[in-house]
Amino acid sequence: MTSVSLVYDKDSGQFCYVASIQNTNDLYCEYGDTECTSLESTDTLDLVLFQGVFLADTYDLDGDGRLNCLDLAVLPDLLGATLATNPEAFPVFDLDGDGVIEDFEIDYYEGAFEALIAVGLDNGVFGDANGDCDLDCDDFDLLPDDSDLSIEICEPGYVMALDYDLDLVIDSSDIAQALAILQPGDLDGDRDVDATDIQTFLAWFNAQDPRADLDGDGLFSLADTTIFIGWVNNACVLN
Repeated sequence: MTSVSLVYDKDSGQFCYVASIQNTNDLYCEYGDTECTSLESTDTLDLVLFQGVFLADTYDLDGDGRLNCLDLAVLPDLLGATLATNPEAFPVFDLDGDGVIEDFEIDYYEGAFEALIAVGLDNGVFGDANGDCDLDCDDFDLLPDDSDLSIEICEPGYVMALDYDLDLVIDSSDIAQALAILQPGDLDGDRDVDATDIQTFLAWFNAQDPRADLDGDGLFSLADTTIFIGWVNNACVLN
């Protein structure tokens, strides 16, 4: 797939992702909870963005590289910001150009973010396979088998929240990143947390292997074992 774009169809008032823009009547593919199949080449389309950037560069307020519900949650923090206190917010969020982010501007963008998220046109929180803005074992249960995995956007099973690098393909490297978040105690990569993982951690810890420094403070201490015990106690059950 060479190009995926987000377009706005002025005739129907719909956003959707399309695989390409061609001079044909049989359009494209759809992504998100939108009906894109009614688009025709004669429709008036506004091209919003290209190549899987998906708005994150402009509207990523929490710095995770994605536009999602976490940005919506921190949006109110912009209230009262000025060019001096938060230059990154300007000029995008300053609708009236007066140099201050005001209530009506927060309300406007809250509505815009909510609309994009509601129809599935955000990037999702990485690892949040069920789209509830919470990373838990329900998401772990939805992870696909990562052997020889390759799911492109618009193919069944593609979920942007599992596309770590936003390259429009979910592959084994994306799933490995999701597992590191959803099942961090799985040290041997078999998706469960069992005696083998415990033995592996203890071996790393006793050898002062950097992989056992779970809090990254350069020490091998009770803090690291406490983190690992938490991973074990909260591990998802492999179905």
